[in-house]
Amino acid sequence: MQVSLATSLHLDHGARPLDAIPGSRLTMQAFVPVGLLSLKAACNVENANWRVHVHELNTLINAGAIPNDEDFYDNVAQTVVQGGGDLVGLMTDADSLHHTIAIAKRIKVRAPQLIVGLGGPAVTPTARLLLERYQAIDFVVRNEGEETFPEYIAALEEGRTPAGIQGLTWRDGTTIQHNADRKVIEDLDRLPIPDFDAYAQTAHSALYLDVGRGCPFKCAFCATAPFWERRYRMKSTPRILSEMRLLRDRWGRRHFNYSHDIFTCDQKWTHKFCDAMKAAEL
Repeated sequence: MQVSLATSLHLDHGARPLDAIPGSRLTMQAFVPVGLLSLKAACNVENANWRVHVHELNTLINAGAIPNDEDFYDNVAQTVVQGGGDLVGLMTDADSLHHTIAIAKRIKVRAPQLIVGLGGPAVTPTARLLLERYQAIDFVVRNEGEETFPEYIAALEEGRTPAGIQGLTWRDGTTIQHNADRKVIEDLDRLPIPDFDAYAQTAHSALYLDVGRGCPFKCAFCATAPFWERRYRMKSTPRILSEMRLLRDRWGRRHFNYSHDIFTCDQKWTHKFCDAMKAAEL
């Protein structure tokens, strides 16, 4: 099974000049795609023979490898499908979802045999609607994907129906199947360390380290709580420090952004973590 994973588009609004016109050079927010690298690591554990390639599209746009011209979406699609493959997974964010759908359509035109799917918070609450409206989308992985995504790939490879895979919405001929929800992953330390080796710019691009997930509060204006079922979880201090140490020693990273919706929710834990981080000279 050959799989391509691609990041969503993130325009660097602060770098956009006021006199920009269509076709002007885009300045994107490039980053280490830790979420997709975590999915790749989970796939590696499931089956080491699967070939999973991660495309960080923003870096490629900044480098000029994806031209910003009248064929921009086709250019992106060509980058994602080059080399062939069986399945494409596209990361989504709310502010760029329309771009992602446009790219999915171009991918399907170029390679109709490819199975094209979406994942992430922007599509979890609208999964069924997206498949009903856009024929180019074959499946949506809802909520966390590290368990659902490898199970879906395994089912495809073995010719099994994905009907029992929790957290999956999928196209079954002319019918849209919306499988039962999957419970959140209680122990995040069970997740494999993201496959940082799979991304050539790990030493340079912005890095948002996945240290925990969820928020226990119920703010009406925010989608975070329902997405994570109001379950607040942290990776253990030793696990976070081990990932920091790996990135420092192998790639020379000296700066880390912690990706978490409310890192300081448990103040006692936060103080203990900071003490441990200082003791580890990190």
